[in-house]
Amino acid sequence: MREALDITVGQRIEHMRRRRGMSRRTLASLLGYSDEWLRQVERRGRPVDRVSTVLRLADILQVRDVLTLMDTATRRERRQEEGVATGAIREALLRHWRRGATTHDPEPLTRAELDEARRLWCDSERRYTVLRGRLPDLLDRLGTVADDRAGRLLRAEAFRLTSRYLLRTGDVHFAQIAADGALAELADQRGGPGWFAAVGQLAEVLLRSGSPGESRWLVTDTTAQLVRATPDQCTTLVRLHAIGAEAAAGVKDYRGAQQSLESAREVAARLGAPWTVLVEVAATRVELAVGRAAQALRLAADVEGIPLLCKGMQSACYLTLARAHLAEGDLIATTFALMQTERVHGDDIRFDVQVRHVLAEAMGSDSASVRNELGWLAERAGIL
Repeated sequence: MREALDITVGQRIEHMRRRRGMSRRTLASLLGYSDEWLRQVERRGRPVDRVSTVLRLADILQVRDVLTLMDTATRRERRQEEGVATGAIREALLRHWRRGATTHDPEPLTRAELDEARRLWCDSERRYTVLRGRLPDLLDRLGTVADDRAGRLLRAEAFRLTSRYLLRTGDVHFAQIAADGALAELADQRGGPGWFAAVGQLAEVLLRSGSPGESRWLVTDTTAQLVRATPDQCTTLVRLHAIGAEAAAGVKDYRGAQQSLESAREVAARLGAPWTVLVEVAATRVELAVGRAAQALRLAADVEGIPLLCKGMQSACYLTLARAHLAEGDLIATTFALMQTERVHGDDIRFDVQVRHVLAEAMGSDSASVRNELGWLAERAGIL
């Protein structure tokens, strides 16, 4: 999915031309081609198949690395490396299903190790880079965990963490496999610790993968069982109502979305920040989902307390701000929000599929005021 977000060679040439403040006519003239030829290269994907033209382009556009301009070896190698890393996580998931929980390792997985991995996911600036190296080993060692209530809860949490990682990187199929695995581990603990959180993860995967109706049904069925939530379950209840609101918006039920948001606000008010902040961010996403960009922007502007959140939540909030500003056509504010996202979590600009979608869309709306900044972000994201 990430490869589909990489811009074409023609788009790369167009963006670099604009960053140099050069018109299409000027560049075409310097190359010895017509305006129409360059337009077809930039907009219709016409290949630049002469080496002499490629070298001349690199010289005029002041590009030191011709391979980078033409999207060849270096870029493919990096995509291959990242694909191998994701593939290792997939293989570890599949290996677990094949062998079940019968294989024992001399170094059993501990609760402390899993908690450390979860902490890194929330707070490390390089969380994707770190987790993609740790998750395969963590999954391979799930068979060392005792098959009792505590052990099944630990395995469920490991699957949930894996699902979150895969969902954010755009691997929705395996994200659902991992989310299903979390629920399967807790099949005999329905309603117990961890079960509602596992349901919430599956509901979010369904929502992000284009099945808002299924997500909404799952949330509605689950929240009906949490009418008298314990204090420990309140945070999960807020998340479930927030997901339910977005799912309702996804099926064009604006009234249902507002009812879910009110339920989320009621519970969040008892918890305080950061949960009250997260509900308002969800409200912004609801407005975006139903096409009310102006209202989404007003809500986004009123969101306060983002610095109180953990870094993972901060990043998600700034991304929502970027989406709201982009929907209103404010590229300066969009770019600033994307830069805030990168500041909080440097890896997100490279790995988070939603961040990359927003960045790619922003680049498609040319603006001289942020052309360079968007270009630098795109370079660090590996899509330019």
